[in-house]
Amino acid sequence: MTFNLPLLRLASALIAFGLGAEASQLQPAQFTFAGKVSDLAGSPVAGAVIKIEPIDHQFENITIHAKNGRYVSPPLPDGAYALTATAPGFLTVSYSQLKVAFPRTIEFDITLRTGPVLEGEIGAEDPSRRFFGVLQRDKLTISGAKVCLRRGESVSCSLTNSLGQYFLKVSPGVYSGTVEVNGEVVFSSQLDLGAPGQYQNRIRLK
Repeated sequence: MTFNLPLLRLASALIAFGLGAEASQLQPAQFTFAGKVSDLAGSPVAGAVIKIEPIDHQFENITIHAKNGRYVSPPLPDGAYALTATAPGFLTVSYSQLKVAFPRTIEFDITLRTGPVLEGEIGAEDPSRRFFGVLQRDKLTISGAKVCLRRGESVSCSLTNSLGQYFLKVSPGVYSGTVEVNGEVVFSSQLDLGAPGQYQNRIRLK
């Protein structure tokens, strides 16, 4: 029996090509999300956290830390995804139904906006009253007081420093504010922080 070598080589090549094509069809195409996270001035936001949630696939959410203001996702199968970006002191940004249909790297830059800032000072009108922490008798300020803003399940708190000062960054909204001294709520009020900006709230405890 004789074999036609050119025909045999051609048949082998066609079989190999067919197997390769079949394997490529079985393996879903993959892509990556990549981009920079910056503020409105264009400066990188270090420490931003990117969460990628699959919509068309059954696998766990992917969390990426943009240490220097840039992020790159691992390879992902084609489909629809939701993406959320967070960073301390910035408003959360969410994108839904991001769809990719062919292999590539998606350059997706994200801009974060700062939220309302509440800052102020906690002090006492009566210097003879003893409070938890240090009472600065010259300025009558209290250190170690716990200032909290609550809205639904969200709670943000700050302890006053040695000068009685506190600083909080939150999302826009209406909050219930409290001041705790030695574990006791000594002051409460409702605060409307509906727009980005800086709010001052100086409190004197009696």
